[in-house]
Amino acid sequence: MIKILAWSAVAVTFSWVFFAPGFEPIAAFLGSFLTATILQFKKDSSDKTEMVTKESEVKVEIKEEVKKDEIKKTENVLDIVDRFINLLEIHDIHKNEIPRFLPEEFSITLTDVSNKEKLLLKLSPAVIDWACSTFNVRREWLETGEKKIYDTKDYYKMEHGLLSLIKNIKLNHGYDFEVIAFKSVENLELSEKREQNVNLLIVVPTIKSKEKTIYKYIPTRTLWDWGYWRTRYQFKAITRICLKELNFSFEGYDLDSERMYSLSSGRTFPKTIIEDLPIGITWYPDDYCEKNSENGCNKESTEIDSILEYIKDRNYDEIFREHA
Repeated sequence: MIKILAWSAVAVTFSWVFFAPGFEPIAAFLGSFLTATILQFKKDSSDKTEMVTKESEVKVEIKEEVKKDEIKKTENVLDIVDRFINLLEIHDIHKNEIPRFLPEEFSITLTDVSNKEKLLLKLSPAVIDWACSTFNVRREWLETGEKKIYDTKDYYKMEHGLLSLIKNIKLNHGYDFEVIAFKSVENLELSEKREQNVNLLIVVPTIKSKEKTIYKYIPTRTLWDWGYWRTRYQFKAITRICLKELNFSFEGYDLDSERMYSLSSGRTFPKTIIEDLPIGITWYPDDYCEKNSENGCNKESTEIDSILEYIKDRNYDEIFREHA
C-alpha cells in the first residue's frame, strides 16, 4: 500500500513540473521519485528474502518427510520380526526358548532374540521357509502381514483327499494327534430351516523335545451343512470310515458361527480358539454314524443304511486303502 502511495506522489509531482515548471516542483518530483525507488528496492529485496525463506522451509519439510518415510519403512520391515516371535509364542515357544527350538544351522542366539534389528538380520529365506512349513502358515502372512494366516482346503466332494490326509497322519504319529469337529448349534437337526454347520480342525505334532511337544494346526475350509443331505452324508461317512478303519474318533465341541468362519477361512490362530473351549467334549460325532447294535447312544439312526450305501457308492473303502 505504501509503495502505491509513493508512486502516486511521483505522478502528481510530475504533473506539477509539467504544468508549472520551476525549482520547487522539480525538487518535489525528484524527492518523491527517490522515495518511491527506495521503497520499491526494499519491497523487491523483501520478496526475495521471503522466497528464499519459503524455499528453505520447503526443503526442511521435504527432508523431514523423507526421514519419516525411512523410519516408517524400517518399522514396517521390523513388523516381520514381531510376527515371527508371535508365531512361535502362540505355539508355546517362549521368546527365550527360540534359540533352543530352532535348528542349530540358523545360529539364532538369545542376543539376536533380544534385539529386533539383530533378529531381522537372521530371518533369512531359509528361516522363513522353516517357520511356514513347521507351523503350516502362509509366507505372505509372515512376510507382509496379510490377514489370511492359513491356506485352508475345501474337502466338499473331495473326501478321499481328507481321508488320505488323516490316515497318513495316523501312520506317522499314531494316536498323538487330534481331529476336532466343531458344530455351530447346540443341537443338530435334520432340517434346512436354519444354519447348522460342522467344521474340522486337525492338530498334529510338529516339534518334539524332552520338555514338551509343539503342535501345528490344519484348518479346513469346508462347512458341512447339516441341513443338506449330501454334506451331512459326507461328514457321517468320513467319521465312520475313520472310526472303523483307523479306530480313531473325532472330538466334538461347540463353536459359534462367527468364530467358525474365521477359523475355516484361515484368518485366526486355532490355538486361541482351543484355549477358550470348555473343559470336556460337548458332542460325539461317532453317535451319528453307527447302528443301534454298535452304539447305544446313536442318533439319527434312520439314516445309517443310507450312509453305508453312500460309502459303498463313493468307494471310500477302496480309495482309502489306495491312498495309504
